Amino acid sequence: MYCLTDSQKVDLAYLIGAVIGDGSYMNTKSGKRRNIRFSFGSSDREFVVIIKDIIRDIFSLELNICVERLSLKNNAWRDHYKIRSRILHRHLKKYLPDKNKIPSFVYNSNHFIKSSFISGFFDAEGGICVSTIKSRNVLDRRLYCHNFNIDLLNEIKGYLSELDIDCFIQNSKRAYALNIWGYKNLVNFKNKIDFRIYRKRFKLLGAINSYKFVHKKYRHLKVDVQNLGGI
Repeated sequence: MYCLTDSQKVDLAYLIGAVIGDGSYMNTKSGKRRNIRFSFGSSDREFVVIIKDIIRDIFSLELNICVERLSLKNNAWRDHYKIRSRILHRHLKKYLPDKNKIPSFVYNSNHFIKSSFISGFFDAEGGICVSTIKSRNVLDRRLYCHNFNIDLLNEIKGYLSELDIDCFIQNSKRAYALNIWGYKNLVNFKNKIDFRIYRKRFKLLGAINSYKFVHKKYRHLKVDVQNLGGI
């Protein structure tokens, strides 16, 4: 284990959330020898750079970003960015031994660590939907994330409840969806968790600002536009 500063612990929690969402431990074979390699990829270059910088700060590893130019094959496709490392797996598994389970480093920690973990997971698996429900002629504002692991989503739901953020899990055809609705819940997510990917941060802020009427019991809530990931 590393001797981490408080800010590094927060960043590590974010890294763990992101890796559970978009990362993997890959088994590779070289001759008769098998190795496990850390791999992380996304079509959002900003996200991969954030992860790369956290890895450099905590583990003193400088990783190269590889890019798969999918846009050259089809203009509708986005390029895919990836980082890989065998050495990093040996370090990271001390904090995240099972990529499919939330580790003790997170669930035995305080709200700042849990908030940063959720931020990383939502940057990987989540987004913001703002759309009009035509049958009711109302604007729908929703935070969501998708995953096949219902136990993982239930644990995250518990962490959100600790932060006074209500949500529910829906079973869809492709995967389970965790949804967050309502002004109070969106503001609490923004203030206590937030995204680190800028386009998602600003889209969430736009969703909050689109409310023309706020119930009087929530009018005291102020949006922290400077906040980043609960820090």
